[in-house]
Amino acid sequence: MFLIRYNRFIVYSSSFRLTLYRKSHKSLFISSSSSSRFFSSSSSNINDNDPKPKSKIQLSKIIDKKSTNVQISKQSEPGILQGQIEQPITGKQVSSLLSRLKNLSEKNTILAMILWRPISIVEYIESSREEKVNSLVYDSVYHLLFIFLIIIIHIVFLLFMIEEHKITDRNYILIMSDSVNELYERLLLNDLTVEHDGQFLPSSHKSIQLCDRILKKLIETNNEYIDDEQIDQTWSTIIIDDNENLNSYTIRSQKFLILTKKLVDLCENDEHQLAYLIAHSLSHAILKHYREPLTNLRPTQIWNGLCFLYSCRLMWFFEPNEFLKEKLDVLKILFTYDEWARDIFYRKYRKMLSKINYSEIIEEETDRIAMQLLSRSCFDVRRVNRFIDKCHQYQQQTESKQKSTATTESSDNNRLALHYLYAHGHSNGSKWKRFNDEKLMKKFIEFRNECDCDPLE
Repeated sequence: MFLIRYNRFIVYSSSFRLTLYRKSHKSLFISSSSSSRFFSSSSSNINDNDPKPKSKIQLSKIIDKKSTNVQISKQSEPGILQGQIEQPITGKQVSSLLSRLKNLSEKNTILAMILWRPISIVEYIESSREEKVNSLVYDSVYHLLFIFLIIIIHIVFLLFMIEEHKITDRNYILIMSDSVNELYERLLLNDLTVEHDGQFLPSSHKSIQLCDRILKKLIETNNEYIDDEQIDQTWSTIIIDDNENLNSYTIRSQKFLILTKKLVDLCENDEHQLAYLIAHSLSHAILKHYREPLTNLRPTQIWNGLCFLYSCRLMWFFEPNEFLKEKLDVLKILFTYDEWARDIFYRKYRKMLSKINYSEIIEEETDRIAMQLLSRSCFDVRRVNRFIDKCHQYQQQTESKQKSTATTESSDNNRLALHYLYAHGHSNGSKWKRFNDEKLMKKFIEFRNECDCDPLE
């Protein structure tokens, strides 16, 4: 009897402790009724009518077994313990979610546009493995056909933009029209004015006077051979006081030829070398090479070609209409955003122009026109070799300095400093070889003699 009462005391005390724990942590237990039933059943196993009273060791084993059953029952109940693993979503739940999404999309068109992707994802989850494989194959083929269609559209567009050059009889792809180029040159001139504010040499400077005299002479003596109303005597020269970069800009719409002082000093105030520098830039304007930026690209640079195509078109698209801008003050904010978008595509286009390599086809025809301009103006065409040699030597010296301090930033700065050499074919030595060809130079001298110029000494 003593052992039975002792065991009852142990069970009752453990039940009392569990009850207190349950009251303080209600979320961790099932319910008070279930626990009471459990302990009532456990206590019924130990009563006074038990014919074979169990020993103390057996009773402790029974209590341990019952406590483990309590833990097992706790773990089996959903939502009891925080470490419990959530049950996976059933097929019925997925089907109900899909039906709800479809009902919402049928009620409103806007919701249908928003929910089409979630609906497709749920349908994909609900589908079988075979259907998933078929869907993957279908999507892959669909995307490949879409990409192929986009490529075909661009190819057809470029084929319709092919024109024949009136001077050189060469086929080219017309990308930039005169109106788009006029907008680009206006924005470029504004940028150069801000970037080099206070660095422009005055018109009374001797270098500018010499350049203007050579430029007017080239245009005057070749006027009857230049079938372009934009090339006239109103052209003028602008020199930027920059002693680090070799660069030149031809603003055809504004009739400006912009040179850096470093590039002019490379000619050593020799009017014959300076005449080639000016004639070369003027030849680019006569041949309108700004219309064909894709000619400077290699076949592998497809992405750059697309960026050229869209950046120049979008730059023109976002240009605000001046008439509407003056009449409609209500749309002033809208025009401000248009100018912001236009400037983004302009800077993208200008950045790409500064990084492209030259086209040997374009440079050869430009040099041919430039030498004709020089010959008709009776300049010494032999002096051109000196300017080409100095450009070649200057590039080699600069690149040797760069190798000693080879960094990404120095490489970009070096390209900007030698932009004229990279953009006009001095970088790979092909122009240097061409002008040092005695047969070609002999033809230029013969052509000069046919223009009734004084013979060269």
